[in-house]
Amino acid sequence: MSWGKLELAQIVTRAVVILLLSFGLAAANDTYAAAPADEKTKVGLLEKAKKEGKVVLYTGQTIEDLKEITPLFEKKYPFVKVDIFRSGAAKLFARALSEYRAGKHLADIFGSSFWATQQYFEKGLLGNYKSPEGQAIPEYCKDKEGYWSCDYINIGVIAYNTKLVPREKAPRSYQDLLDPWWKGKIGLDDTGFRWYGSMLKIMGKEKGQNFMQRLAHQNISFRRGQNLLAQLLQAGEFAAVINLYNNDIEQLKMKGAPVDWVAPLDQPTVITPHAIALAKNPPHPNAARLYIDFILSREGQEILSRLNNVPARSDVPPNPARLMLGADGKRLKFLSVDLEFAKGANELADEFRKLFMGQEVK
Repeated sequence: MSWGKLELAQIVTRAVVILLLSFGLAAANDTYAAAPADEKTKVGLLEKAKKEGKVVLYTGQTIEDLKEITPLFEKKYPFVKVDIFRSGAAKLFARALSEYRAGKHLADIFGSSFWATQQYFEKGLLGNYKSPEGQAIPEYCKDKEGYWSCDYINIGVIAYNTKLVPREKAPRSYQDLLDPWWKGKIGLDDTGFRWYGSMLKIMGKEKGQNFMQRLAHQNISFRRGQNLLAQLLQAGEFAAVINLYNNDIEQLKMKGAPVDWVAPLDQPTVITPHAIALAKNPPHPNAARLYIDFILSREGQEILSRLNNVPARSDVPPNPARLMLGADGKRLKFLSVDLEFAKGANELADEFRKLFMGQEVK
């Protein structure tokens, strides 16, 4: 591949990378270092992206979001067409893995949940790229090696039905849910092992397991799916649901539903990052970098905010701003997550099912 003329700074950078490789300190050719945020570099990236002509996105993002984001990106960069393969997480990963095993490199970017991103990482499907826009992404929401970055986050809260829960019983912390009054009135997603693992990390294993054992005695009811649980909460099947996303609850509340939410102030709040990541050996690396930069930019994050997502950038507020604020009006603190944390997902799932559902680990 011809990259055209290189500026002196780029030549020096390449020489440094080659030297690092010789000492085994740098990654292979799937690594894309952070580009300096200067005009010459930006122009060079645009020219290379123009030659590539398209970017291929494998994602589980909603159709509604993609219908809004894609035209705006293509309007700004009319020389890059966005090709999208959209599917559920399992199907998306299976396709990507099958292609890589066959020696095919078709995807440029993966967009998936943080937990699914761990699967891509473990199988060696991710490259690493530290976007210059990533400086505005908080540390809790990006990989220090550049393998992924949040484009938006889902904030897990305690949601409750305001018709069923008297004002004096409205929960302010997870500990409140241990009150006998709540027995048989709480719902949780049956994939709640992710929340379970996060809580153990926040509370410490011993204290966390003690809390979970007591919570399990509250006769938790299980369903699958954020949307279903939110609808059942609204309908009054549950008095409260653990770990619903506050942006969804806020939308229901704005439509007049008898629901509200609280993010406990006595500990960090559990989040589920939605990650965007560069694929290993992407066929259109510069167009991919351009797309990632766009999504992580203020402009891209403001689009996501308009679409009822909580943006990852610290300088772009969600809509409404309350989504990032606790009952005391202060910005919520979030659990910092990394790929090593996601690695133990299977073990966490076994623990969770055995404790809450009485399912023996096989």
